[in-house]
Amino acid sequence: MNQSVQKAAGSDRLGFEAIRLLWDWDSQRIINVVKASFRLGIHPRVWKEVKGVVMPKPNKPDYGVTKAYRGITLLNCLGKVVEKVAANAIAEECE
Repeated sequence: MNQSVQKAAGSDRLGFEAIRLLWDWDSQRIINVVKASFRLGIHPRVWKEVKGVVMPKPNKPDYGVTKAYRGITLLNCLGKVVEKVAANAIAEECE
C-alpha cells in the first residue's frame, strides 16, 4: 500500500486512492482477492490491459522530434498490487 495516490489509474479507473479507501473500509476483501489470485496463479486479463498515452515534454524547442514526447502506460492498479506481491514472494524464495 505504499504506491502513490498521484499515479494515474488504468482503464478500470480504480486508482490507488480508491484502493486505499477500500483498504480502510474492508482490507480483508483486498487481501482475499490478492491471495486467491496468487494461490490460483490467475492474473485476470483485464489487469493486463494497458492504455498507452503519449505526452509532450514541457518547454521543448522542437515538437517535431520524437525526444520531445514521453510515452506513458496506464495499468490497472489492483493488478499492480498482485504483481508486487508475486515479485516479493519470488524474491523471498530466491533468498
